[in-house]
Amino acid sequence: MLKYYHIHDVQVVQGQGMLTDHYNPKTKTVSLSPDVYNGRNISAAAVASHECGHAVQHDIDYPMLQVRSQLVPFVNIASKALSVLMVVAFMLLDTFPQLMLLTIVAFATTSLFSLVTLLVEFDASRRVFNWLDETGVAQGAEYEGSKVGSDDFLSSILMLLYLIYQYAGRGK
Repeated sequence: MLKYYHIHDVQVVQGQGMLTDHYNPKTKTVSLSPDVYNGRNISAAAVASHECGHAVQHDIDYPMLQVRSQLVPFVNIASKALSVLMVVAFMLLDTFPQLMLLTIVAFATTSLFSLVTLLVEFDASRRVFNWLDETGVAQGAEYEGSKVGSDDFLSSILMLLYLIYQYAGRGK
């Protein structure tokens, strides 16, 4: 797939552990778990191709990948603060409602990150399907990895709506 997209500066290496497949844009390396790296089935090919799809995104400066990278520092701070904020904001909702507003902003940040990640994952999977169809490597192959993250994003949005509801209805 990398050759198909004329990408010659990305290395594919065997990593360690299960479900550790990823693309590292800093080192331009696709690291595949042993089962995927050594796999000779459509599932292994789909996972490897999906990770190569991220290398393609990086190569063409896919905007959502750039947005995702820019959000990482904010998401790290927000996700670390959320565990404390969630508890304290509910305890002090009537006396310090601004804390719930801060919780909403932190949660919205993580929700936005989930959405952007979902778009990045869907795009990488789309690139796999295009490559498979255009090259004839495998036509109509199923790829479950394209569904990654959709449940997380839906849960995130529901929780965000609940927090907004709690904040809006605090004095009623």
